[in-house]
Amino acid sequence: MRRSSPLEVPPLSLSAALSKALSSPVEFGRCLPGYDGDGDGRKQFGGLHAEGSAFLREHTRTSLVFPRNHAKTTLFCQIEAVWTLVRERGVTRLLLGSATLPLAKQNAGKVRELLEGDLILDGQRFPVARLFPWARPVNVRGIVGPCKDFNIVGRKGPGKEPSVFTGGPGTSLAGYRPTKAILDDVVNEQNCRTREQRERAIEFIAQVEALMYDAASPIYMVSTPWAP
Repeated sequence: MRRSSPLEVPPLSLSAALSKALSSPVEFGRCLPGYDGDGDGRKQFGGLHAEGSAFLREHTRTSLVFPRNHAKTTLFCQIEAVWTLVRERGVTRLLLGSATLPLAKQNAGKVRELLEGDLILDGQRFPVARLFPWARPVNVRGIVGPCKDFNIVGRKGPGKEPSVFTGGPGTSLAGYRPTKAILDDVVNEQNCRTREQRERAIEFIAQVEALMYDAASPIYMVSTPWAP
């Protein structure tokens, strides 16, 4: 597959492919190498994923319980985050939460990696950072792995928050005002075994609700079924 630089005036087929990719996180994910984009991706997104993605957008406070081994974190946390950052052109202050801070950092690191990677459009590879230059992570080229937070070059607006930052039960986010929060598996079998652990998880969720930029700022809680 040929890797190409974006054209100043893209052909209609490429423009249509880009518009389709931006239409939803599912369509964006289908253009990523290693997913549906190259025809032999390990993870593929179907109707169930499209329904889940649409459901998240129906309300500002949404909880989605999804089956295990169905790319829940990949799509509804990591790809959702990338899609939001490229579409909202620098105004996003995105909180990624999880059961522990290290897990949240893993998700943030994957988001950064995807922003440094490629999209497959009309059979050609294009660097995400060239298609959406405002969404390129700042000063992280070549850096891989988990990260606590990072900015994108097009970040704009007031506030001290990075474009992407992380949290979990037991962490303080005082002074931060996220415009969107994605809480991926904030509760699990390990962190809800005792009353104290459960209270910490509840306190974190309540903290996030109180910190949101305004009442319209969405909070997505995504999780899998499990038996406590």
